[in-house]
Amino acid sequence: MLKKARGLFAIMHWQGHQVAASEQGAEPDRGRNLLFPATILAISFFVIDLWLPLGVATGVLYGAVVVMGLWSPGPRHVVALALLGTGLLVLGYLLSLPGGVLWMVFANRALALVVIWSVA
Repeated sequence: MLKKARGLFAIMHWQGHQVAASEQGAEPDRGRNLLFPATILAISFFVIDLWLPLGVATGVLYGAVVVMGLWSPGPRHVVALALLGTGLLVLGYLLSLPGGVLWMVFANRALALVVIWSVA
């Protein structure tokens, strides 16, 4: 009887590890699945940023991209999306249509950086 109980306990213990391993395997997939839509959203915000003159504060939209990374299981995706938003923010400044008052342009970009990295 004791031998059967040990065998049953071993099976239950093994099944518990199997469930835990499958749950751990699902976590990275969720983060990877969010990375693609977040990148598409960031690129669409970048295109909007290029269409509008420099005075418009479109860089704050990259904060929404970083928020999407918060649903991933680890901080790696959040930091990657924050770096992507920062890079596109700088690139948007360099490639955007001229316009706007220079100090306002820099203030808007600086506020966008604060939003991106405070969310991250």
